Amino acid sequence: MEHSERSFRAIIVGSGITGLSMAHALECAGIDYIVLEKNNQAVPHAGAAFILWPHITRILDQFGCLDKFREVSQPLRCENRRGPNGKLIVQTKLSSYLERRKGFSFGYPTLSLDRRAVLDVLYTTLPNQSRVMTGKRVASMQHTQDGVEVVLTDGSREKGDIIIGADGVYSTCREYLWNHANTRSLGTITITEKKAFRMSYKCLVGVSSPLPDLKPYEPHVCHNKGFTILAYPLCDKICWGVSIRTDQEYPWPTKVRYNSQDIDTTAASLMSSAVTETLLFGELWHARIQATLVPLQEGIMEHWSSGRIVLVGDSAHKMTPDAGLGGGCGIEDAIVLTNLLKDEMEKKGVVQLDETQIENCFLAYEDQRKDRVKILLKLSGRCTRQRSSGSLVQLLIGQLLLPLRQKFMWQAMSEIVAAGPSLTVSPCNGARSGRSSNRSLGYMGTRQSKKERTNALNLLLAVPVLLVFTLIFMLSYYY
Repeated sequence: MEHSERSFRAIIVGSGITGLSMAHALECAGIDYIVLEKNNQAVPHAGAAFILWPHITRILDQFGCLDKFREVSQPLRCENRRGPNGKLIVQTKLSSYLERRKGFSFGYPTLSLDRRAVLDVLYTTLPNQSRVMTGKRVASMQHTQDGVEVVLTDGSREKGDIIIGADGVYSTCREYLWNHANTRSLGTITITEKKAFRMSYKCLVGVSSPLPDLKPYEPHVCHNKGFTILAYPLCDKICWGVSIRTDQEYPWPTKVRYNSQDIDTTAASLMSSAVTETLLFGELWHARIQATLVPLQEGIMEHWSSGRIVLVGDSAHKMTPDAGLGGGCGIEDAIVLTNLLKDEMEKKGVVQLDETQIENCFLAYEDQRKDRVKILLKLSGRCTRQRSSGSLVQLLIGQLLLPLRQKFMWQAMSEIVAAGPSLTVSPCNGARSGRSSNRSLGYMGTRQSKKERTNALNLLLAVPVLLVFTLIFMLSYYY
């Protein structure tokens, strides 16, 4: 059959959360696709905690799988923020606040579960799971006269119209994109861009058996000098992670790898650290089911596409996990890219797009996504650094000012949720209505309300007094 007679076909590389979300979105849009996964199973056994904010649960409703997610998760009840000795600083109820503000959250919940459960539901609810092919490692890829071809290490080949790189921070697709871009125009991809991903934190992450000290769906965030302990108790396990500042920064292409001795040494240094007033990290460690040590990269690429290759999720941008925004950011990519491809097909009245139309869609995708991703990347990085008390100012913000200004931060998260994208081709199954918000706090790039400016001024005026109080506060925790 000639290329012009067949329907448009996308080749998705990677069956992580972003890749499977891409598959769901294309399925909703009626666009043909195949998913290539290098591992022998689509759903791995390992998994850290994963937060589904309301704008993401709205998307899952559009996919038709939100009810399945409700079956394996529950809404977050509260978050307990603690000092270095485990003492409670403040208890926040952000998720219930978001749910009450239906104009911002669209009436959808914030759900908490482990990453494996997210992958399992996304995979099992796909209408055609045979499109997800496992054990398919990419050997090479190339542009052809009228499309793309991916050659796999088992000798098989897949042809399509576009390649969507959802293969994570060490993306193979990104390297082929760079080669293609520099072949077309030498110097397009510079060494500065190649070094955009940098690692200055690592994370000891694991899963432990339930402990009586931790109530399900009431996570704990314990601030400390140079590291932060996050414990997310679920109904049948505790997902936890320790974000630790490294001694130096490692830019791409440095691949920092850790062995079992590194894991044990890191854990040993944390044994006596408090998680709560009644629980030490060592108790979490001894109750572990699994644990590993991973590098935490941060950064955003300047070029997300070249020709018929496009990047989504961690292959294009990577953020630290403390704010719980990175995984959802990849899902947002899938939604925006699908909307643009489908809109272009409907506008032209065709089931096929030529390379110029594809490149225009990809450029529009980058244009729509980059500003928001930069905001979320910056927010995530600040969250990590404030919680790990990297400086006196960050300690001040993380342990005193923000807890006293909870509603200010809740409003910021409301704006992030309200600005989240949704599929234009699939109405929400729950028929809930939301609004597309252009309002936001000052750092989101638009005008603040008078009340918000007053709050910010009050906070600024309070700083001198709070600085003195903070020194006393810090001494009571550290000494």
